[in-house]
Amino acid sequence: MYTRNTKQRNYSGQYLQVKYIIPKTKAQQDMQSIHCVRSELIKQCTATTNQPHGFLAEDSMVLGHQVQVLSRSLPDILVDADNGLSEAMWSILQGQYDDLLHVDKRMVWVQEKNDAGDRFATQARGLE
Repeated sequence: MYTRNTKQRNYSGQYLQVKYIIPKTKAQQDMQSIHCVRSELIKQCTATTNQPHGFLAEDSMVLGHQVQVLSRSLPDILVDADNGLSEAMWSILQGQYDDLLHVDKRMVWVQEKNDAGDRFATQARGLE
């Protein structure tokens, strides 16, 4: 409950100072949203990378744990007909590769927006 008075009583009878917040600007809300989306995309990228690693490790194909290693190696594995993958596993890995490309494309977009927002914030503070 908000009152016009800046002081109000708590249950013990003591006065409390009501603290008002400064609303965020649209730019601040946008940057917060971009950071939230980026954080979620990092989680998706990690999950999308770990899953094919596990699938390939079960088929005795061990790759490095970097995203770049997987995105370079997975197309070669999918093209190779003599790699011993079943059709179902090939389809699963193809889908995982498509998901990885999609997440990567979104990460590039979010990073561009984040960089543009950082430049704008720096200029607004007069640092450039």
